[in-house]
Amino acid sequence: MRLAHLSVLVFSVLLTNPSTLLAQESGFLPDYEGLKFAPGEFGGKTVPVPGVTEKMASIQKIMIDQPEIFVAKDSAYKGMKPDDARALAEALREALITNMKDKERLVEEPGPDVLYLRIAISDLHLKKKKRRLVSYTPVGIVAHTAKSIVTSNLMKKIDLVGATVEMEALHSITGEHFGSLVLKHAPPGKDSPDEATWENLLSNFDALSKQVVCRLANSRLLKEERSDCKILDSYQEG
Repeated sequence: MRLAHLSVLVFSVLLTNPSTLLAQESGFLPDYEGLKFAPGEFGGKTVPVPGVTEKMASIQKIMIDQPEIFVAKDSAYKGMKPDDARALAEALREALITNMKDKERLVEEPGPDVLYLRIAISDLHLKKKKRRLVSYTPVGIVAHTAKSIVTSNLMKKIDLVGATVEMEALHSITGEHFGSLVLKHAPPGKDSPDEATWENLLSNFDALSKQVVCRLANSRLLKEERSDCKILDSYQEG
């Protein structure tokens, strides 16, 4: 099932003073209580509302917005072609969809049984590769899958130095908040699934997909039958 864009890609530069910029201050999420990181800390933190499993029992479908992208003001490189930005957003969205086996549960419109996921890549730090590669992306050709984006023009020319994933789960009609998540990637060179690389970024979106599916499955089970939805070892739950 092909899903249409649910929103226009927001591609912006954070205007916060870089000396005070922290990922949790991007402003994408309305509240960062329990999601703040100490200097040098990385990994994932999830804060679900009390009784979230029971609250999600009526949810049958999922609506996933296109990720918003925020490039940090102190990023060494800020350039990104519009098609590359769109391809990145769509690749991340596709990586999130991948593990949702029943694609008919994915919808494009709000409803009383629909979970709405808002997503952002914030505090994005990029670095241009030292070796200049000759590459050309024809206008209008955009990568649509996680597999193709890894070998796209963007990944060939630009290295990912840092990124933070922010996600919020809401009821699509009432706006009731079910939980928030922040995943801060480690600097390059760290032996961690959260190291800042394009591949790890896509892989972590795949992990987030599994976490969402797990929580929805738990909402239909007795308490003693529920699974642990902690997908990555670095995740902490508030």
